[in-house]
Amino acid sequence: MVVESGIKEGFVLVSAMHITAGVYINDWESGLLSDIDEWVEKLAPQGPDYKHHNTGETNGDAHLKRILINHQVTVPITEAN
Repeated sequence: MVVESGIKEGFVLVSAMHITAGVYINDWESGLLSDIDEWVEKLAPQGPDYKHHNTGETNGDAHLKRILINHQVTVPITEAN
């Protein structure tokens, strides 16, 4: 989409646009990606009886993980082709 926009210099906001989804930028390396997955799972494990589950939903861990990862990043654009 950046290429189609014609923007050559500036910034683009990348947003997951969902309350339980996150986006981040880091190295595309399988060990690091596994480390990140394990880190967020350790901090907000799936399954525990979160108070959020009293609402009838079962995704309390996803809300907490989204806080850790965040829902958007701003990316610089330079000389886009």
